[in-house]
Amino acid sequence: YVKKIIVFDFKECKYVDIIPDDKFFSLRNSFIKQENRYKTRYFVKELVLKSDYIGKEKVREKYLEQINLRKNALKIAFQEGCAGSLWVNTDLANKTGKSFRKLIENIPDFNIDFNGARFSQNGNRYFITEEYTTDKDVAKLFKYTVDKLRDIYNVEPKKEILILDYDGEIDLETFLERYL
Repeated sequence: YVKKIIVFDFKECKYVDIIPDDKFFSLRNSFIKQENRYKTRYFVKELVLKSDYIGKEKVREKYLEQINLRKNALKIAFQEGCAGSLWVNTDLANKTGKSFRKLIENIPDFNIDFNGARFSQNGNRYFITEEYTTDKDVAKLFKYTVDKLRDIYNVEPKKEILILDYDGEIDLETFLERYL
C-alpha cells in the first residue's frame, strides 16, 4: 500500500522520492532500514499510501474485528511485560516449515527460566523478563535458544530484535560476549 516515501538523503543532502517495488519490504525490514544499518542515511519525511475507499463504517467494522481477534493476546502481552519476539519468524518458518511458537511449544527444554528471562507460555511465545532480570540472564536465554535450535533443528536463527547497549545497537555475538 506504500505508493511513495519521501526521505532526506544525508549522503546527497537533498530530499528524494523513493517508489518501492515488491522487494522493498519484508517482514519488519526494508531497504531504508538496511541503508541506515551502520549510519543514518535516510530520514523519512513523508509516506504516501494508496488504498481503495470503502467508507468509514467498513473501516470501523474491520478495526473492531481485528481488536476482537487480538484482545486476549494484547491483554496477555501487557500483563506479562512482554519483551518481544526474539527471532525472525519467517526465517525459521522458511528453514523448518514451522513458526518459532510451533518449534518450541512441545519441547520441555524450552520451558526454562533464567532469573525471569523466559518464553511466555501464551500466544506467540514472546520472551519476557521481570524487573529483577539482568542482562546476563537475558544473554543466557539467548545463548540457550541458539544452542537448542541448532542442536534440535539444525538451524541458525536470525535475530529480529534490536539489541541496544550503552554504545548503541550491537549484534547478538557482542551481547553474548559482554554478558556471559
